Amino acid sequence: MLQLLVNKADLGDVRIVEAPNQVLPEGQARFRIDRFALTTNNISYAAMGGPPLGYWDFFPADDAWGKPPCWAFGTITQSNVVGVEAGARYYGYFPVADTLDVVPRDIRLMRSLMRSHTGPA
Repeated sequence: MLQLLVNKADLGDVRIVEAPNQVLPEGQARFRIDRFALTTNNISYAAMGGPPLGYWDFFPADDAWGKPPCWAFGTITQSNVVGVEAGARYYGYFPVADTLDVVPRDIRLMRSLMRSHTGPA
């Protein structure tokens, strides 16, 4: 898995790190992040990452580095969750990365989003 990390104390200090994908546990699903947008808003998310807005909390990392969120399309590539099928496509907040493992909480909401965003990115 590749992911972008930003130094919380110096937003101009960034790095791309690679971590191996782990075995997907029961109750989780894995997204492939297909396309994401980077805009000046992403700098705002990083600048306001701490309290009270808490953008750094969306995708936790260690204390010194953060994973800024971005708007993106993602496709489920693997799922150990009943009702969340591989191939389903979603739009929303993702980290700047190539994959994301999630624990789905509201399958009905995910299905609604899937129907809304099944077209090309």
